[in-house]
Amino acid sequence: MAQSKWKPGIPEYTDKDRISHEELMTMAMSRVKEEIDEKGYEIAGMRNEANAVPNYIVRDGDKTMFIVVRAGVIPVVPGLPVQMGRAMLQHAEKFGAECYYASVAFGSKDDDRFSAGLLLRDDEYLCKYDGMKKVSFE
Repeated sequence: MAQSKWKPGIPEYTDKDRISHEELMTMAMSRVKEEIDEKGYEIAGMRNEANAVPNYIVRDGDKTMFIVVRAGVIPVVPGLPVQMGRAMLQHAEKFGAECYYASVAFGSKDDDRFSAGLLLRDDEYLCKYDGMKKVSFE
């Protein structure tokens, strides 16, 4: 990523300078897609909407996986609501699919903006992503 156009600290900015939730979701989807590609999975379907369940349908040979992606701005690292996880498992069961959850959070590399949870366009940012986690409620 290019160097930030923003000076250190919290600058004057407008709402147009903030990364939108749609852009944040696109960034998160791109990060998860990198893992999908690294693992050699085939993408059978994709929905970029923030509330889509699942966001990715992937195949690894005969195995089908549903992946839900959620995006947040640090300090908020999105979790999987239990109700959504259970609904996803029921839906996946109809297709013999396994379910995975991918939580992706971004924060500014600038300490002040990071602490404030402020993510601006053309800023340098960090990504917190621990990989896809299998969903189960046992």
